[in-house]
This record gives sequence, C-alpha cells and structure tokens, in this order.
Amino acid sequence: MKVLFLMFNYDDANVSDSMYNSLVAEFIANGHEVSVVAFEKSKRETGIYREGNAEVLRVKTMPLMNVGPVAKGIANLLMPFQYRRALRNFYSGRKFDLIITPTPPITLTGIARSLKRQNNARVYLILRDIFPQNAVDVGFMSKRNPLYLYFRRQEKALYRLSDAIGAMTRGNVEYILRHNPEVKPEKLHILPNWNKATDIPDLRGSDIREKYGLAGKFVVLFGGTLGISQKVDNVIDLAKLNAGKKDLTFLVVGKGTHKKYLENRIKEEDLSNILVFDYLPRADYEKLAMVADVGLISLNEKFTIPNTPSRTLAYYNLKKPVFAIVDPHTDYGDMLATDQTGFCCVYGDHESYRKHFDALYYDKDLREKMGENGYKALISKYTPRRTYEIVLQHCGL
Repeated sequence: MKVLFLMFNYDDANVSDSMYNSLVAEFIANGHEVSVVAFEKSKRETGIYREGNAEVLRVKTMPLMNVGPVAKGIANLLMPFQYRRALRNFYSGRKFDLIITPTPPITLTGIARSLKRQNNARVYLILRDIFPQNAVDVGFMSKRNPLYLYFRRQEKALYRLSDAIGAMTRGNVEYILRHNPEVKPEKLHILPNWNKATDIPDLRGSDIREKYGLAGKFVVLFGGTLGISQKVDNVIDLAKLNAGKKDLTFLVVGKGTHKKYLENRIKEEDLSNILVFDYLPRADYEKLAMVADVGLISLNEKFTIPNTPSRTLAYYNLKKPVFAIVDPHTDYGDMLATDQTGFCCVYGDHESYRKHFDALYYDKDLREKMGENGYKALISKYTPRRTYEIVLQHCGL
C-alpha cells in the first residue's frame, strides 16, 4: 500500500525521534511504500530528503515555530500554497492509497481533499488538537474574528473529508460529536498517543547531578515547549508552595514564547528552587531526565477541550511518576488513574497540590511503583504497533 503522511511538524529521524517518526517506521517495517510531506525546519531548500528509512518532501515555509501568533497565523495561511507547489513539482503522477494527516494544522484540508479525489484514497485524521477552539480558549482569537470563522469552516470540512478520525480520549470523541453533530459517530474512535519504548541505561556512578548542581536534590522535571498552553505559572505556584523543602529543585528545560516570562516571575518571587535551561546537550538532558524523581505536566486552565500531553509517554518510558496540573475540562486524569502512574490536580486547588505532591515527595516506594506502572502501560497500550493496527482497522484496509 502507498501511504502519504501529510504533516505539519515532523522531526528528522537522522537526528531525533518522535511519535510520528515511530509510526512512519512501523508502516515501512510492514512493507508499505511511505512518503512524508512536512515543512523544513532549517535552511534547506524545498526538496526530497532521506531521513531514517523514510522519504521526506521538505517544504520551505515562513517560520512556524517559536514565533508570535500573528506571524504563525500568516505562515499557516501561506503553507497550503507552498505545499501544493512542492507536491506538483516533486510528486506529480504519484499515486497514494491512504493519506494520514494530523492536527495541527487544519489548513491542509484543501490539499488532502485534492489528493483524495485524484487518488481515490482514504483519509485518516489523527486528531491531536481541536483548533480553532484551543486558540479561542487561550485568547489568541475571538469567535467574532473572521479568521476564527474561516478556520472553523476548515475544521468542519476536514471532519467531512476524513473517512476515519482517531481522537486521543473518550472526552475528545464526545466533544467533537457535541459541537459538530453533523459528524457521523462511526467515523470517530479512540487513538491514544503512542511512543516507542527505549532502553534506560544504568546511571549509577554518573556525575550528571553534580555537573548541574543537583547532587542530593529531589528533582521535578518540566521539559518541552514553554508557551501559553503549558501555563508556566503552575511551576511558580508549586515552587512557592514547596519552598520549605530545601532539597527540592524544579528543573525546567525548554524554550518558547513564555520562557522570558517564567524567568521574570522567578526573579519577582525571589525563588531559588527553580532552575531553567533553554538548551542542554542532548546527552546531558537525557541523563538528567533519567535521574529526575518526578515528571511535571501543566496545562492552561482556560482550555475547554480535553487535552492529553504527549510528553506523558516520555515520562512513562523513563519510569517517572507524573504530577499534573490541568484545566477542569480534560479527562487526562482518567489516564493517570487507570494506568496508576501519577496524580492529576485541577488548576487552583492548592490543597490537592499539597496532598498529592507530598505523597510523591515523601514516598519513594510509591514513586517507583508508579514509574514501573507507566513503563508497563507504555509497552502494552501505547506502542507504534498498536497505533498502526488501529489506523488500518478503522480505514478498512
């Protein structure tokens, strides 16, 4: 079968690994002919590149990452035209049986429609973000904004176009059906996030803690994008509530639109228990993640749509218990409760913060048990192989 992954953000498998890399690799391993289209992150020109075992058509676009909402919006609007030109120049005449596309973004709907019609192909939607509602929730746009109306039409068109829609949780399925009653319920099913399990080296005797001033510290890791969706204020709140724990350090590694804001708040609050890095050598970051005690998840409390952070499975792989502060609308806590891998607190409930954070802080056996549970769940429920099987099952292929 010939498969096209019509992507927005896709990591170069030669230098890193990601959720989507692992799914592409699974399709290739099962004998399918796979092509990937994604935007170019560096300065290479539009063209076909070999990344891992996959053929990737990289499309040069305006900057799409770590830019403001206006610049990002313009880049997203222009991206379909750039993709069309690249597909015409490099894949003219090539046929596909299955088109797999994730959200974000939804601006590739027209391209997916054309490819479906030209190839008589099936379209499978991996629904990770519900846009534009998530942009409304965090104040990027209002429902009166013409852009919102445009994107909402694109969203509905994408649901109509898709032959099958894989949503992260039952809450996502119910949300889509409640707000889009025209969508046929049989199209929707649960497709959880997935990740490839990797070996964890024995770091006993490593000096990585000493290197970063963390010797003898209880380390809570918060890694990844630092943007409005991640609500970095939650790190501040936790740090203030636990200021009396002198061995406790919150290790924040990442960059994004709210990194400077976080650093300013740390200074304003005169907090000494938060350590921020926007970059670490990859080997050092991986070692620090392995020796951390708890993995932190944070979501903006203004979200009205259920979210499930993909970073959860990275913590599962590292056998780290999860402590999460989330909005009241997500069903993310159901995942942690079912897998018995951590605690989920609703934003603003400081009593819950104290109770559950202390449970992890003071009980090493509990941390280890939850960490082991996470790894077991990863290798039994959230594998690329399982995802591959769900996609083919619901595409009727």
